[in-house]
Amino acid sequence: MIKRLRIKFVCINMTIVTIMLCVIFGLVLHFTSVSMEKESIEMMQSVALDPLQLGIPGKGASGVRLPYFALQLGPGGELLASGGGYYDLTDRALLNELISLSSVQKTGVLSDYGLRYVRVVTPTMQCIVFADMSSEINTINNLLQNCLLIGAASFIIFLMISILLARWAVKPVAVAWEQQRQFVANASHELKTPLTILKGHLAGMLNGVSGYENHIEYMERSLAVVVRMEKLVKDLLYVSKAEETQKTEYKTIDFAEILLVQVAAVADLLKEKKQHLEANIPTRLYCKVEQAQMERAIQNILVNAIRYSPSNESIHITLSEIHGTIRGEIENTGVHVPDDALPHLFEAFYRADASRNRNTGGTGLGLYIVRKIMETHHAKYGITNTSNGVMFWFELPCK
Repeated sequence: MIKRLRIKFVCINMTIVTIMLCVIFGLVLHFTSVSMEKESIEMMQSVALDPLQLGIPGKGASGVRLPYFALQLGPGGELLASGGGYYDLTDRALLNELISLSSVQKTGVLSDYGLRYVRVVTPTMQCIVFADMSSEINTINNLLQNCLLIGAASFIIFLMISILLARWAVKPVAVAWEQQRQFVANASHELKTPLTILKGHLAGMLNGVSGYENHIEYMERSLAVVVRMEKLVKDLLYVSKAEETQKTEYKTIDFAEILLVQVAAVADLLKEKKQHLEANIPTRLYCKVEQAQMERAIQNILVNAIRYSPSNESIHITLSEIHGTIRGEIENTGVHVPDDALPHLFEAFYRADASRNRNTGGTGLGLYIVRKIMETHHAKYGITNTSNGVMFWFELPCK
């Protein structure tokens, strides 16, 4: 897919480049040809209007010099005089044929003879000037050849640049594609395990397999598996919506109150783990955020700190404001995370060995959702090991 995208990118670029080169060189050839034709006709008209120039062959208007000859005709179109030092004008039959061919219009080209002519008629005379076109044709041909060479060289250069640009431009797409593929694979794996357990429980109860006589016990286990799967699916749906381009409504709210409400919401989990919570939170601390998203982020951080901290340990929360930036610190004691695992904790479904196993009841998307919300709010965030445990911190701009 990525390879096809690169090829498509290069093809589109080169199509545009080819069209632009053809248009540019086509205009150069066209305007050069028109300019040379105009100069040639002006020179020939100047000669026709000044009979005295018949004796000065090759001298034209505006300094333009072309091999030419002029024929002066009588009232009946008969040849009276001819002049021009570049041509043999003794063949009367040829001259009469040229006069006949040039009688159709005032200016034109006699391709068979390689001549351009201009007919000028005045009350006293009629004059036809013929100019050689070989120099003009050679100039156009040389210009065309140069354009083709320059165009071919430009095409090759632009092709190489386009290939490099394609690799650079498609690289973010390739990264996103790989992340999406890995995300889907991890999500499938997370769903496969509980489905296998649930299938085994149901099959055992239906088939009367030994050990499954106590249906209530296995129904409770199955219900716990279903509840976990439901939570995982809800988190997946939330991530899917969060990654869509949506209009976020920011409102100025009391951030301290958000944190206090979420602390109250996890009181039962704290009691279950027999953990103690210490909070240093100001009375009022206003900030412009998307309330629902920030509540979800704070809840995930607190739940994560409680779940991955041993029983009878402490959770420390500190909230402060410095120069329009809110800094929050949530530290759980009694456990450390390997340093090489810290940068990966915000990845979907990542677990750092035994410290983040599936037995905690989490879905593996908690900190991934926190990351998405913090990025939406342009906040800085991270996780570091401390002397007592692990601390999650964030700095949220409020101006």
